Order: sequence, then C-alpha cells, then structure tokens
Amino acid sequence: MNDKQWLIRYAQRVEELRSRRLFREKAGYKHSLNWHHVKGMSVRLEMPDEEDLRSYLVTFRQFISPDEPVFFNRIYNIAFQRLKPNTQLKELLIEVRQEWRQVLKHNGIGLRFNEQELSPQVVADLWINGYYFHNDDDKYATLARALNGGLGFIQTNFMQFIIQATSLILYLGHVVTHGLKNNLFRF
Repeated sequence: MNDKQWLIRYAQRVEELRSRRLFREKAGYKHSLNWHHVKGMSVRLEMPDEEDLRSYLVTFRQFISPDEPVFFNRIYNIAFQRLKPNTQLKELLIEVRQEWRQVLKHNGIGLRFNEQELSPQVVADLWINGYYFHNDDDKYATLARALNGGLGFIQTNFMQFIIQATSLILYLGHVVTHGLKNNLFRF
C-alpha cells in the first residue's frame, strides 16, 4: 500500500467505528460519584452491553495496535509528513499527537497494582489481549488479580481510555478526510 491508500483506509475504518451501535446510540458507559453528608460516598457504574462493547472493540483495537495498518501513530506520521507546507493542519496535528501521548499515560484515574503503575495503555492491553480477543494467559491473570484485588476502577479506566482515544482517532480521521478532499497532501 502507498501512503494515500493508508490514509484512505484509516478514513474508512473511522467510518466503521462511527457505524457501531455503541457509538451511534451513545449507549452504555455512565458513571457517577455522589457524596451525602450522612450516607457517605457512593459510586454508580453502568457498563455498556457486552456484545456492543466487543463489536466496538473489533474496530477500535486496530487504531491502537502497532501491527495494524490503521495504527494511530503510523497514520499520524504519514499525515504529518505528507501535508503540504503552510497548512494550519500541521499545528492541529501537533496538538493531537501531544494529547494522544497524554491519553496513553493518564486519564484522570491513577491505578497501581503490585507496585506497578497501570497506565491507560497498559489497562487497555490487559483487557483487549487478556480478555476480549487473545488468550494471553499472563495478561488475563494480571487482569483477574487486579479485579479480585478490589481494583473495580480498572473497568472505568478502560472505558475512559476508549472514550478519550476515540475522540482523538475521530479527530485525526477528520483531518485525514479533510486533507484528502481538499488536496492538502503531497503524494
């Protein structure tokens, strides 16, 4: 595939992600943290339908897996290198890259397990490769120990990562689509 084909494929996969019921219906994940002066703190989590989430992850994982053709960093690099000079999109892409790096490291919910910091990227890897799609026994065991060890927030961390990463995946998709439609890339 050439660079233009990579960008076109990315735009196609972004549309596929948008077409998933979980995205279309904004169904699923909700959380709230409440404080009552007498009853104390309560947390409420609503996770999405398991089949909707699994369906969404089939496409989503392609954007975060380095071996996939539409891996976010690969497409970002192609788009950045191929953009014609003096386009405002380069500055936007620089911001997107900075935000992407932050989303991989932090999402507002810090997790430590067995003295190891579990970044959102690590948590996503545990869920995707240890639970949903692959049979990585080590990752599954780590995830199971974390869940059994009272780290219920590990699901929240995963969902927050999906939400934040999706936002940036879609934004890059918008830049790619706009650049392709308006001949802003050098091929």
